[in-house]
Amino acid sequence: TFDGLVFEVNKTGQVKREQFSTIPFKGSFAATPVFLADLQAGVGGNPFNLRWDRKDLEGIDVKLEEMEDQEGAGASPQDVSVVGYILIR
Repeated sequence: TFDGLVFEVNKTGQVKREQFSTIPFKGSFAATPVFLADLQAGVGGNPFNLRWDRKDLEGIDVKLEEMEDQEGAGASPQDVSVVGYILIR
């Protein structure tokens, strides 16, 4: 906690592409926390969007969704599977 705010900063293990994976929260929250996240690394290829679905007091479901090749060059997917995040309540 800091100045009355409860927070958690962490990173995930492998997050699946095009399929939701659950990130379980390590701490406990009295109300559903705000979830801010981004990809931790990427190497070439098409960019990804991070999507989330269900969020409650115990966790959130996320997936990596590849964007279409913007230049039509048939680039391969990025080598990305780790998501960094912060929860704040």
